[in-house]
Amino acid sequence: MYAKLVGHEGLVKDVATHPNNANIVVTVGDDGKVKVFDLSSSRTGCCKTTFVLESKPNSRARRSVIMRGDGTIAAASRTVIKIWDLETCSLKYSISGVQDGITAITFHPTDSDVVLVAMENGYLQSFRKQIC
Repeated sequence: MYAKLVGHEGLVKDVATHPNNANIVVTVGDDGKVKVFDLSSSRTGCCKTTFVLESKPNSRARRSVIMRGDGTIAAASRTVIKIWDLETCSLKYSISGVQDGITAITFHPTDSDVVLVAMENGYLQSFRKQIC
């Protein structure tokens, strides 16, 4: 299946699919936004919702996004991590002021309160949930 996903202002930096529903795709772009698309209805994906990762994005920053089977979305850019709940379209928590620059993000395989991030300095760091 191919679909055209329209909505970001600038380049798409990363893409992920819902582990239990291949019709749900999440992207993060140069515009500092995370967009969720539903591909089930047409060849042009319908943008279901948009989350703001950064209010003043830097187009050179690396961005990463991932989605868990329960609909939790995690996205990261240089110094910020945000976690959203797709079902309620709400921000679950945010971590800011991260040092050394984030290059990739993933969920911890057994602890739902932890995300793992790759850093520009070559290290892997874990971050535990902080309530907004």
